[in-house]
Amino acid sequence: AAALGLVVSLCGYIINDPIASYADRQILTFRQEVLGQQLETDKPFDPPSTRDKKGNLQSTVHIDGGFNLRDRIAKKVYITIYQPDGEPAAIFYAQSAHPAGGFDSKVWQLDDVQVIDVQTWQVHKWKTLNTRELPAAPLRGTILGQSPDVLATLAALKADPNSFPFRDLQRAIKMVGNRGYAGDPDVLTAHVALWNKIALPLAALIFALVGAPLARRPQRTSKVTGWILSLPIIMVYYVLYTIMGSVARSGNCSPAFAAFLPDLIGLAVGAGLVWKRSVN
Repeated sequence: AAALGLVVSLCGYIINDPIASYADRQILTFRQEVLGQQLETDKPFDPPSTRDKKGNLQSTVHIDGGFNLRDRIAKKVYITIYQPDGEPAAIFYAQSAHPAGGFDSKVWQLDDVQVIDVQTWQVHKWKTLNTRELPAAPLRGTILGQSPDVLATLAALKADPNSFPFRDLQRAIKMVGNRGYAGDPDVLTAHVALWNKIALPLAALIFALVGAPLARRPQRTSKVTGWILSLPIIMVYYVLYTIMGSVARSGNCSPAFAAFLPDLIGLAVGAGLVWKRSVN
């Protein structure tokens, strides 16, 4: 039973990771092509704030209109600049922002820009504004905090982390994590999805280890008893799986621990049942 459960787990991993993730990517591409749309997400997100060496807040950015994955265009960009004492100095709003150069450039061009001077409440407008021209040091070269490729990866993780194969998802999480996004809720969600690619298929092995000793019953016992016992086992596993995923996504525990805890508990229960049956 354990060997069969292991085979099912391996098959589940193969179907869940390389096959299903490839299918998700193809479905996304096909859907966008049929609708005549570009690959993009309209979900808002917030790049990390910019701080000086002393930890004082310098700028914050909010991208309200999402991010175009193909052209690396951020939409409806709000930027707040802070004075050294922490008071807001100016608020920028741009209809869109795109890299002024290659996709690895950290210099951005803002389009249809409005700048509000908080001290005087004067509004200044530009059709285009290159961030290299800005006098504010936090924004001169890194107005959105990261290069377009990093933001594009973050947007893709927010759109559907399950469309990444395991290794690609692992690399994407590591890249955005090294750039200050490790605590982002959507990155944590992607991290949980990463380990679930292994932990969820293992459930077949765990259920086999738990179910095999429970299947040993006296001849007079009805087969319905096995079905009755299986339902609460599956229910407990699913509830624990859902709760731990929510805890990990909130940042209160490790994503790997959350993904594998239901399997570890099931493994302990299965080992105990096997030992008890072997003794009896």
